[in-house]
Amino acid sequence: MTGMLSFSIETDMLFIAYQTRIASWKREKILSSFECLARPGEPLIVHSRRVAEGMLHRLHESGNVFPEDAPLSFWEKIVWIIGMTHDLGKATHYFQTYLKSPEDEKEKIKNKPETHHSLLSALFTFRLTEELMAYQSSEYQGAYGEFLPFFAFWAVKKHHGSLEDPIRDELCTPHFHEIPRQIRAMNPEVLSEHLDTCYEKISLPLKKNLLPVHIDSWIHETFKNQLSQTSIRHKLLRSYPSDEKGYFLMTYFYSLLLYADKNSVIFEHHIPERPDISPMAVQDYKKRTFGKPVKEMDYIRESVFTEALSNAERVDIQKVKSFSLNIPTGTGKTLTGLATALILRERIRYLEGYTPRIIYALPFMSIIDQNFQVFQDVFNDPSSRMLLKHHSMADLFYREEGTDKEHDVNESRFLIESWDSEIIVTTFVQIFHTLLSNNHHSLKKFHKFAGSILILDEVQSLPLKFWGLVRLMLRGLIRYLNARIIFMTATQPELLTREEVYELVPRKDRYFSRLNRVTMSFHPETVTLDDLAGLLSEEIEKTDDSILVILNTIGETLILFEEMQKRCPDLKKEYLSTNIIPLSRQERIARIQRDSSIRLVITTQLVEAGVDLDMDQVWRDFGPLDTINQAAGRCNRHGFKSQKGKVRIFKITDEQGRLYYKRIYGDNPLGMILTKSIYKNRDEIEEKDFLECISEYYTLIQEGLEHPSSDHFIQSVQSLHYPDIGRFTLIDDSRYYQVDLFIAVDSTAESIWQRFCDISVMADPLEKHHALYGIKKDLYRYIISVPCQNVKTKQRGIHVLPLKRVPDYYDSITGFRRSERFIEEEETVIF
Repeated sequence: MTGMLSFSIETDMLFIAYQTRIASWKREKILSSFECLARPGEPLIVHSRRVAEGMLHRLHESGNVFPEDAPLSFWEKIVWIIGMTHDLGKATHYFQTYLKSPEDEKEKIKNKPETHHSLLSALFTFRLTEELMAYQSSEYQGAYGEFLPFFAFWAVKKHHGSLEDPIRDELCTPHFHEIPRQIRAMNPEVLSEHLDTCYEKISLPLKKNLLPVHIDSWIHETFKNQLSQTSIRHKLLRSYPSDEKGYFLMTYFYSLLLYADKNSVIFEHHIPERPDISPMAVQDYKKRTFGKPVKEMDYIRESVFTEALSNAERVDIQKVKSFSLNIPTGTGKTLTGLATALILRERIRYLEGYTPRIIYALPFMSIIDQNFQVFQDVFNDPSSRMLLKHHSMADLFYREEGTDKEHDVNESRFLIESWDSEIIVTTFVQIFHTLLSNNHHSLKKFHKFAGSILILDEVQSLPLKFWGLVRLMLRGLIRYLNARIIFMTATQPELLTREEVYELVPRKDRYFSRLNRVTMSFHPETVTLDDLAGLLSEEIEKTDDSILVILNTIGETLILFEEMQKRCPDLKKEYLSTNIIPLSRQERIARIQRDSSIRLVITTQLVEAGVDLDMDQVWRDFGPLDTINQAAGRCNRHGFKSQKGKVRIFKITDEQGRLYYKRIYGDNPLGMILTKSIYKNRDEIEEKDFLECISEYYTLIQEGLEHPSSDHFIQSVQSLHYPDIGRFTLIDDSRYYQVDLFIAVDSTAESIWQRFCDISVMADPLEKHHALYGIKKDLYRYIISVPCQNVKTKQRGIHVLPLKRVPDYYDSITGFRRSERFIEEEETVIF
């Protein structure tokens, strides 16, 4: 091999029986392999095998990863080397002394350089991987052959922390000089057993129980000289292929190791049997839940369902890897998407010999619960092994099948955050902050994308500025990690080209043309919020319609709701925004869904993507076309109204004539310019024409969109600049200028806050960490984000508004009083 990492094995390097090497090691007591521990109670050789076998197991669950580069048998050898050597540096006398010392002594020994084990372990990983590449290079046909030893080295070196920049990270300092001393202090029996196991598994043509005589010189003359100098590593990247495959290779194997290592520590060697799921589960659910079609909407839903499943059953799934379910709002997208994924899952199991997991992603937490409940009903209250919900406010509760056993907080957190389930329901933030991260907590589930079926629901909600980056990562999942992707939306953006995506409902225009539930109109002049309140009052006076008003800012909603309270005090109305605590938002959405007597709902955009509201009219402040279409999806959603629903679009200004929409979308962003262009000279649009408008919109978006944000992160991915990748955030909510505020609205909230305070002063960091995660869901039900100027403090963390001060600063209907400023008194809100 050639290049900076193709270190040739010296032809004159001698190998001698490892038993003769023992005499040159320090005269220290040699422990048997079962006395040399990885952690208290677990022999190192046992732990290494468990991790290697765990990595192999997860590799086999992924199907054929990186198929263009090498067969599965080659990747089996790579993961075996990584797993067997990842903790080999613990076989030193120094580490064993640390492990077996009293607790008060451990702290003194812990930070001594000779006690550290990651670098030493990684050197053995590199050496064995290098040998594998030298003797079996014909198995690997990809462009990254000379980098694989480095990727394996780096995964092991960093498996106790987050990934850094391979160019700037000082891989071998400050403890590199300790390596020779550590090697001489290694347990020869343990080292011999590890090497035996590796050589046998990876079929290297070497004698067993051997170690290179010149291991010290190899480390210093070859490895250190070529890898530890920043200038030389810069040269390395000159020959580094400028594509994203290296990122997927490095991150995938790092993730496998993180998961298998942590799983081994928590559960030892327990690999549970995966539950079976009927590919007909949704059809069975529909039979027992719904009657025969009666109304036209029922027939349309059934037709969409049948057509999508029929196409899923006959498509060539070994050639086609991405699918589109682009159907009108209210036509059963959730159940159709799940049923389609189950059909594809069964076909993949039959044709390719492995069973994919299904990862179902939605844009916002506010709509996860309703979809998750549907899935629970489909599978009749399944265990967590079958169905799992994961987002920042989800329960840390993991239930096994057929047992009352509940895992403790630590176990549940690991299983949930690692997506240990057949069907995972999660958010776009979790998806893309796992795909694009350097953090070991996030990346331990990265490997679960491999071989999966990823459903992206309401995919149009992804920020336009990241489309280029999203496109790159999704193509990488398909090409390198053997994933399938289903795009679901009523307003399908072309994230991938039409040639790449298989339409599950190709005759979608038939359904869009048949569904003419809504008429959209555009108010010709700008209006103030006072003007809008007057128009609303007139409409409420002359009709019995329910009206949903969607505004772009919280400030707008507060002003309009207060005005409508004055004008229509007896009208049944609801207020929704992130200005009220999450617990209240959930309760109000549920109330709106079940109470048809509610005439007016004033809200921000939080209801637009997927929230199942059905109102007679929708009024919306101006915005990009995709958001307007989403708003229209809350109007006459189920087609049961006696007359067409009305969607009215306004351009709303403040008292100084400034447009509110510019505060959210900027002065002249591409989406706004194109929306104005499409709607120009159109006073009214019917729903049957929505598809034509949105298709035109996304075509123009593709032609005119520039991706400065995407380009920056794409470059970071292609150069393995992990710290920069770790700064990726999908949603820019300007939280830098906000603080988290816990609102103690009642005695229950006060009790939760007191628990949080008690946990915060716990002395044991691990106990404290687990306890905090145990109450996180309850805590965040009462937390909102408020502008920094409303909290006069320089402290960081979560602040509290005590129950006795709630009436001063928090309204039970509209939430936080943003016009008020906190007074600087000791007894107020700062914690």
